[in-house]
Amino acid sequence: MNGSDYVWCVQVRSVDPPQFVAEAQDSLDDHVGGFHGFEQCDGCGNSAYELVREDNPERLTEFSVRHRYYMVCTEDPDDEISRQFGGCGARYRVHLQPSRNVQF
Repeated sequence: MNGSDYVWCVQVRSVDPPQFVAEAQDSLDDHVGGFHGFEQCDGCGNSAYELVREDNPERLTEFSVRHRYYMVCTEDPDDEISRQFGGCGARYRVHLQPSRNVQF
């Protein structure tokens, strides 16, 4: 992968660079509904997120995607720290960025 390749990423803290989520949309689809750990949420300090997929309401063109993906701040029942903080429900859009701008 070179710096001009695009990858899927999310930015859950405004002061941190976007973080890597997946190389391809197929990989995103495989992880929908799963819990993921990232930096602390700007809203509540939790660090557990669930990947959700929604249909894209915009008119589809050759340059648009069929689905939109979000990391939603939520409580991960298997993570003690996440259970302590809970989750605020903040939604962070998963989007494409050049890999050179993304933290792996």
